[in-house]
Amino acid sequence: MTVYKIKITPLAEQDIEQAGDYIAFQLSNPTAALNTVQRIRQTIRNLQFMPQRHQLYEDPDLSEYNLRVTYFKNYRIFYLVNENEVQIIRVLHMLTNSPDWLYQTLNKPN
Repeated sequence: MTVYKIKITPLAEQDIEQAGDYIAFQLSNPTAALNTVQRIRQTIRNLQFMPQRHQLYEDPDLSEYNLRVTYFKNYRIFYLVNENEVQIIRVLHMLTNSPDWLYQTLNKPN
């Protein structure tokens, strides 16, 4: 069984931290913030084994990237699988207009 290396992009890292900050400070729940960040990171770590088991992202205009998505509660974790590496692209809340953020991240005009 192949074990994939996990690479988290700076934008995805920022997304995770912003999610934690929002829950801790805007929702005044630091315990839930810590749990959410830890569980997002655990979900990402789990991608080192069989990352292709998760679905391709359904946006037809982004399909050329073979972008995959997995979920933790209200968060979508977008990633690419290359050779022996999983690259985490973004971690976005379900209410976020994900295609717009993904177009910007992947430098694709929408």
